[in-house]
Amino acid sequence: MSAILVFEFVKSLAEFVSDGCQLVSRDQYAARLEACQGCEIRNGPVCDRERGGCGCRIALKAAAKTWECPHPLGSRWPAV
Repeated sequence: MSAILVFEFVKSLAEFVSDGCQLVSRDQYAARLEACQGCEIRNGPVCDRERGGCGCRIALKAAAKTWECPHPLGSRWPAV
């Protein structure tokens, strides 16, 4: 894992903790995962950095209320 990925992970984790570790609802989580299904930057379970994503596991990133879809053209997730 590169130093950049580690830094971005720690930064994201700090945001999640400072937001009180809030999770989205089950319906919001399902909607986020559905939005990722046909996404061109998805590579299996990961939002692929080489395709413009963040490198995170989608199932984990979609659960946190504070995190947003990293699509280069703007978030594909419904607003929370």
